[in-house]
Amino acid sequence: MLDGLSKLSDFSTEITAEQLGRHLFIACVPKSASTFLKNLLVNLTGFRDLFTVYAAGQNEHEIYLPTLREFADLDTVTQQHCRASDANVHL
Repeated sequence: MLDGLSKLSDFSTEITAEQLGRHLFIACVPKSASTFLKNLLVNLTGFRDLFTVYAAGQNEHEIYLPTLREFADLDTVTQQHCRASDANVHL
């Protein structure tokens, strides 16, 4: 169980809450029509498609924090095969 909710200041002091973009995160399993859903949301919202793993072909189950920081000011949609690891839940 988590002790509390994460705060922006836990991860970065370079961006303020007012500068944050909006983020839609689709946590999914393979072959679940999640790519269709992601593409639909990108087209409907105009948000940017964001890939949040370290590199293609790597373990898709972990969210890559440096990518989240780099694109925190943009409106994004992310589709990722992931699990509820402590690290992912904290982010």
